[in-house]
Amino acid sequence: MKKQVIYSVIFFFGLISCDYFPIKKNQKSSEKVIVKPIDFSTVDAYPLLPECEKLSLRIEQRKCFYSQLSRRIETSLGNFNFSFSKPIKDTIFIKIQVSDQGKMMVSSILISDNLKSETKNLEKEIYNSVISIPKIQPAIKSGIPVTTEFTLPLIIANGLD
Repeated sequence: MKKQVIYSVIFFFGLISCDYFPIKKNQKSSEKVIVKPIDFSTVDAYPLLPECEKLSLRIEQRKCFYSQLSRRIETSLGNFNFSFSKPIKDTIFIKIQVSDQGKMMVSSILISDNLKSETKNLEKEIYNSVISIPKIQPAIKSGIPVTTEFTLPLIIANGLD
């Protein structure tokens, strides 16, 4: 009988003791989590070549990046003597990737068959002109450097008035 009384007292104190020890609720659980969708089709800041770093507006940075990159590739290709058998006016589409480390590489080059048949070295020289561009500042999305890819049209015109 003494054992039953002792067990009953322990059981009774066990039941009421929970009220004396407050349960700490996780304070973070009462915080609201706001999920904001990320738009992966845009970046907060475009990749920057040194000539474009002083610009503050995103639109100006983008325009500067494309124009300076085009100028550098055109200058590099201008150093080579390509010969064409006939007048040509065509557009080459260069898909360029800028890594989150600021390294540029060519993903692909779309050259028409007409232009490809004229020169075999053109594609190689485009690759070389892009990879010769020094490391640049990568694009930024939500404060984090990100890899971006874009297409740069390059117009080839030879022997046209």
